[in-house]
Amino acid sequence: MDKKILGLIIVISIMFMAAQCGTKEPTGTGGTFSGGTEGVKISFKDTMVSEFQQSDSVPVNVVLQNKGEDDLNAGETKVKLFGVDLANFGLSSAKTYKGTSGPLKGVSSINPEGSEQEVIFGSMKYAQPVVGNDISYTLRAKVCYPYKTSAFSGVCMRSKALEKVGTEICSLTGEKIASGDVSSAPIQITSITEETRGSDQVKFSIKIENNGDGNVYSVTSNCDELDKDSIKALDKKNKVSYEVIAPTNVKCGSAEASKGEFTLVAGDKGASSYTLTCWKKVDDVYADKLNIELSYIYISETTKDIKIYKTL
Repeated sequence: MDKKILGLIIVISIMFMAAQCGTKEPTGTGGTFSGGTEGVKISFKDTMVSEFQQSDSVPVNVVLQNKGEDDLNAGETKVKLFGVDLANFGLSSAKTYKGTSGPLKGVSSINPEGSEQEVIFGSMKYAQPVVGNDISYTLRAKVCYPYKTSAFSGVCMRSKALEKVGTEICSLTGEKIASGDVSSAPIQITSITEETRGSDQVKFSIKIENNGDGNVYSVTSNCDELDKDSIKALDKKNKVSYEVIAPTNVKCGSAEASKGEFTLVAGDKGASSYTLTCWKKVDDVYADKLNIELSYIYISETTKDIKIYKTL
C-alpha cells in the first residue's frame, strides 16, 4: 500500500476516535415530563424601587414567568394590583385584571426556563399627605390563569380472575408514579396505586395535591367574579376537573365516568388533597399507560414593601 495513503488512513482513524471520545450520549429525564410544582411565577420587576419621595413617579411593572409545562395563550394569564387604595397612588385602572399581550409558553427542551411576559400598569405617585417623615405600605399583585396537569404513567391491567393466568407480564403492587410521569404544575398527581376490584376489574387510586403556593378554583371560574362574589368564590374553591384519556372505558367516582370534577380537602397537615378512585374491566393481562389530565384556575400572589418619604 502506498505510504501516503496509509498515513492518510491513520490520520482519519485518529480523528474519528477522538471525535467518538468527545461524544456524549443523551441522558434524557427518564420520563415524558421535566416535572415540578410550579406554574406561573409572579413578581414585581426587580428594578422597581421600594423607597421614593412623595413627588416621584414610580413605574409599576409585574413580571410573569411560566415555570410549568402547560402553554398559555395571549390574554389568558391576568394580573391585578390590590392591598392599598389604588386611587391614592394614581393606579385606579389596576383594580381590574389586565391580560398579557403575548403567550406564555411552558418549560420545554428548547425553552428550559419557560417564557416571560411583563404587564405594565403605568406609574404610581402618592397623592395623600405624608404624616411625619415617611409612610409605609405593602403593594400586592395577584395572577389568575387557567392551567393543566398531565400524567402519563405505566400501569398493569390485571383482574383477580387473571392473577395466576399466563406469564407474569406486570404487577399491580407498588407505586406507579415514576420520575418524569407528571408535568410541572401547582396541582400535582403524587401517587397512583392499583388493586383488583371484584373479579374482573382493576382499580386505580389516584392522589392529587395542591403543591403550589396559591389557591385553586373550578376551571369554569371567572377571575373577576371570584373577587367580586365571595359566595361564588367559596363554592368554586378547591375544585379540579379531570379526564382519563387512556385507557378507554375507565370509570371514576360516583358519576362512573371518565371525566368529571372533584374537590380537594384541606388536611390537618400539609397540602389539600383528594384521592380519585377509578376502575376498568379487563379480560387479559398486559402493561398499559394511564393518561390523565387535570384542569383548573390557579391564583397566586406576590408583595412589594414600599416606603414614601415626605417631599420637603
